[in-house]
Amino acid sequence: MYYIAPLDSPLGRLTLASDGSSLIGLWIDGQKYDRDILKGDEIIEKDLPIFSRTESWLKRYFAGERPEISELPVKMAGSGFRKEVWKILCRIPYGEVTTYGEIAKEMAAGLGRESMSAQAVGGAVSHNPISIIIPCHRVVGADGSLTGYAGGIDKKIMLLEHEGVSLPEGVKIGGKLGVYHGRYLEKSVGRLQRPVNITNIQKFSVHDGDGIRTSVFFKGCPLRCEWCHNPETQRYEREMQFDSGKCIGCGACVKACPHAALSMKDGRPVLDKKACTLCGKCADFCPVGLREIAGRGYTVKELVKELMKDQMFYEDSGGGVTFSGGEVMTMDMDYVLEAAKELKRQGVTLAVDTCGYVSYERFQALLPYVDTFLYDIKVMDPKLHKKYIGVDNKLILENLVRLFRDGARIYIRIPTIREVNGNEENMKETIAFLKEQDIHPAQINLLPYHDTGSGKYSKLDMEYKGRNLHAPDREEMEKLAQLFIDAGFANTKIGG
Repeated sequence: MYYIAPLDSPLGRLTLASDGSSLIGLWIDGQKYDRDILKGDEIIEKDLPIFSRTESWLKRYFAGERPEISELPVKMAGSGFRKEVWKILCRIPYGEVTTYGEIAKEMAAGLGRESMSAQAVGGAVSHNPISIIIPCHRVVGADGSLTGYAGGIDKKIMLLEHEGVSLPEGVKIGGKLGVYHGRYLEKSVGRLQRPVNITNIQKFSVHDGDGIRTSVFFKGCPLRCEWCHNPETQRYEREMQFDSGKCIGCGACVKACPHAALSMKDGRPVLDKKACTLCGKCADFCPVGLREIAGRGYTVKELVKELMKDQMFYEDSGGGVTFSGGEVMTMDMDYVLEAAKELKRQGVTLAVDTCGYVSYERFQALLPYVDTFLYDIKVMDPKLHKKYIGVDNKLILENLVRLFRDGARIYIRIPTIREVNGNEENMKETIAFLKEQDIHPAQINLLPYHDTGSGKYSKLDMEYKGRNLHAPDREEMEKLAQLFIDAGFANTKIGG
């Protein structure tokens, strides 16, 4: 019997697999040889301690840390030859690459042979059942080509970029000659820029920084706050939203789908997510408008062009642009930096709304181009933080201290929830931390909890866990705000 669990990541949906105690599989959605090692046995979806440990390992990895493979109980399932190749993969250092040929030489030496086929090594690498953790993405062709990654070449590029790998000019990508520049590919047809997914560009916003602003909601977040009111920004990939409760069962979406990803069952359309390409035909043909794709890709040029349409409002009100989400600081930093630099060049102020759960190097890179950071402090108790948000707050608080000391202008934002942090004890702990670290935020905002986003969850096949949460009443909020004012933080406000 095997156990599996789904997990969202910056690469999209992952599937974890275990024999009950060890991690035996990790596949990216759509990966070749997906679940090959599980065939012929009963498979049950279940939460296990190993899945929680793996999730923690991956969150640290995607936050810029370098967790060791040895921190997880990993069991490799495959032939003796493949296992030896996978052991070599485990020894490739973070941020470095090797070639199939080099691995073949090492294998030949270990077996006492004069030579070994690089093609045989390539077959073993492509059948690696534990992607990311056993880093098969760090293997390239002798000429630097990025072929042969079962999870998809785009995912391989993302992982190598994340690790800061500098690939040579003229590298082959997916078998086609192109020049690699971080997130950019130069080809004969011109410069192709990989877009970043954005769920909404909200005009005339007055709650996300100073003046009248345009807020950009980037798609993807490393946290899972139980009260999140933008669940469509949690996953990094585009996804279909469907208000099934209002479906009239007409079947128009089924007929419109060119990929046979929809079928009717008991008078209702059922979606095969693996077959769905998110082409949007079903949304176009739904007569009552119940389908919508969350996330649209924008290049930097497209995004800045859209943002500059509101320039006169920024100038008249002292406003600007706010990068929000999701978590913009986990996006491709080449993209974010280019957009921030262009806004600064055109005289537009930039605020960044952040949860702080990323490597500090990302803040250092962006700091010169940001006018204000809207920095969330959700709850001071690390155990409560992990319970309600999914991670502890150590990295978040460390980054806040470093960011202030490096000269950033910061607004502290505290989503205030009676059952979680809306009490004197938590607020006094927050005040004590700010004073101990000599942090002087330009403003503190206590944001009363609301559940206006709860209706979005069912459209995404997600569970809303904040149903039993409540906002403190007005009198309670005023008392909590007064604690900060009395402690010397005069510019404390209720609301954005």
